[in-house]
Amino acid sequence: MRSDTRVPLGRIGAGLAVKDELDIDVQHAQSLVAADVAGIRVQESVELVPASAVLSLEPLPLMPAAPSIGGATRDPTSPPHRARKNWGDPVANRVMETTNSALNNRVALVTGGGRGIGQAISLGLAELGARVAVLARSADQVRETAARITSSGGQALALPADVGDPDQVAAALDTIAQRWGEIQLLVNNAAVVWPLGPSATIDASQWATAIAINVTAAARLTFTVLPGMLAQDWGRIVNVSSGIAASPAAMLRANAYATSKAALEAHTLNLAAELAGTGVTVNVYRPGGVDTAMQAWIRKQDPEQIGATLHQRFTDNYQQGTLLTPAQSAVALLTRLASRATGQIWDVSDRQ
Repeated sequence: MRSDTRVPLGRIGAGLAVKDELDIDVQHAQSLVAADVAGIRVQESVELVPASAVLSLEPLPLMPAAPSIGGATRDPTSPPHRARKNWGDPVANRVMETTNSALNNRVALVTGGGRGIGQAISLGLAELGARVAVLARSADQVRETAARITSSGGQALALPADVGDPDQVAAALDTIAQRWGEIQLLVNNAAVVWPLGPSATIDASQWATAIAINVTAAARLTFTVLPGMLAQDWGRIVNVSSGIAASPAAMLRANAYATSKAALEAHTLNLAAELAGTGVTVNVYRPGGVDTAMQAWIRKQDPEQIGATLHQRFTDNYQQGTLLTPAQSAVALLTRLASRATGQIWDVSDRQ
């Protein structure tokens, strides 16, 4: 959710590191990348197999992966990766060249990757050369996102699964491991905003389920993939949060959501401190106010249930055109992933 609270510039370590190292205008490059990612076209989809047998959209036989420098791997049977993209001018090219070099052939997993911010992150990671596993509950949306990646020359796995179901997640992780090996980049993006309403009326079991999806599921995934990252001395973990964590009182009648995002950030910063110096970075990303299905769902709720003030704020943001597109938000994260900065709270508003 959008928040006027901004993280001090000193905390945006990754973005500043890239800019300082290359002496370039990162903001300008981001605008070009966002425009390009937003322009990716949906092409032919592929047949989806049942959720019990997760679909691979890369039409290549499974072969042992060959090791390479820095822990990245490449399937020896796969064709050379597509040529690096020309992002429009030398400034943009230099920013994304660094990110491309760091992410090329890395194995990435994006939860909630079927739509919105998660989809935009998945598409952007693939454009930068990563092999992207897209995980979400909606099989159709997962299929569409993965098809967009493969139709433009990338590598993708479609993983229909509910992050709140440990068995489904375990099956998805097994599919990734068998196909590509260890996960090297994890974006925990899946989340729910419900239940909304006066706290005295909230079903405690719904509240607990929201915490389990927004916090426990992200932590479980992280703990599962962490040993593989540590063994390679390289890993990137990003937990997508919200500006509400900086100002919990700004979104009344959303106690579960506010609690979960604050807890997710505490988990992130604590783990980052523990892993400092290992080559595995752990950071928070606050994506800003983005035009997503979650925002649309809030606008459709009864103002008497969620509060007239909250409902009006979300309605006004939409009607006034102040919301970002998913691609605009995603690109602000993508440019930071090459950095070795860890324990940071990255806020999209600090990059605009």
